[in-house]
Amino acid sequence: MSADELQIPRYEMTANFPDALIIVGEIITGYKGISVFLTEGSMFDVREYPHLFRKMDWWEKRALHEMPKRLMFSPGISGHIFEIEEWDMDTFVGWVDKKVRCCCSLLSWPSGYGYVPVG
Repeated sequence: MSADELQIPRYEMTANFPDALIIVGEIITGYKGISVFLTEGSMFDVREYPHLFRKMDWWEKRALHEMPKRLMFSPGISGHIFEIEEWDMDTFVGWVDKKVRCCCSLLSWPSGYGYVPVG
């Protein structure tokens, strides 16, 4: 996936809703205005219902083949690009150099900060 595709906002349905067309755990992907038919004929903006939809980090619930080969730490701060040799999706670590234990840990920073994919 491209860096732009990886950063498209995604939301996970976290709670049941009567007569919902979406099930708990389902991921909704879209651009700026993420609207979804939650029930027959009812359109909802997922951002307005944080009790039903949780905004996901770009790396959450991704398959290994979707993970990027290059990362940057918070754009505009460093400018340094890390080339990822290997991903460990159990610990959410991108190994830059496994021999010297140099890595990018996706869990080290709060949501909205940290590493982002670059093209």
